[in-house]
Amino acid sequence: MGSKRRAPDDYATDFMDESSFWFRVQIVNLCITVELPEGFVPYESIYRLVLRDERKLSDLESEFLCYRQYAVTSTVDPVLFWKLHLPDWPLLSQALLDILGFPVSSANVERAFSKLRVVNRKERAAMTDASLSKYACIYYNNQV
Repeated sequence: MGSKRRAPDDYATDFMDESSFWFRVQIVNLCITVELPEGFVPYESIYRLVLRDERKLSDLESEFLCYRQYAVTSTVDPVLFWKLHLPDWPLLSQALLDILGFPVSSANVERAFSKLRVVNRKERAAMTDASLSKYACIYYNNQV
């Protein structure tokens, strides 16, 4: 027959069980500290996405190295932390605030394209690309 369904309480205890898949892949195990790669090079490609002036990359690197010497003593809100340290590390703070603004999922964009597929069908063949583009912009911005 079918498998026996477990009570919801069993799921919560499974996550913290050391033999659990989730515990072993370190998704739930909050006791494990993550060591970040040393140096600037592993992060350079990320910063290039948001850096407005390539000539400031060396300045950004020096701010990054100063930040790595800074001791974070407690858990803080990352946006608040970088806003507070904007005077100390202006390039790094702005870059990281931009990075924190990246969507963590492409689901909103995928939903917008799905909606466009419904709008752009053969019955509406007269709709121009410009109209479709405007519709997409309005639809996406209403979702944000």
